[in-house]
Amino acid sequence: MLAGAAAADRAASIPLLFIGGSWTAMGVVGRWQSRQRASEIVLYGDSVVFRAPARTITVPASEIVEVRAPWWDANHMTALQFRTRSGAIIKTAPRLQGIFDFLVELRRASPDLTVRL
Repeated sequence: MLAGAAAADRAASIPLLFIGGSWTAMGVVGRWQSRQRASEIVLYGDSVVFRAPARTITVPASEIVEVRAPWWDANHMTALQFRTRSGAIIKTAPRLQGIFDFLVELRRASPDLTVRL
């Protein structure tokens, strides 16, 4: 459809090309972001393992200082952000099963943890 809109010499094909190209670009970016976002979090003793389809990150539990969700996201549809002491941010899927039980255990491992959900 995009190739046909680009080849056509009509005024209506230009908005179709723009709209189709925008949707395609948003789909590619969304797919890339979903592979980078952690979909599983596991607490092993004194370390936290974030597993994403593209990579696995292991962080000491004492290094995590803040867990945050955006203030404007009342339905919890955007990524949770785990901030470390070094300033790194690890993003996770917004609705993880058992997240509150995990946060309780993480708080025991890291007493200075701040949770803003």
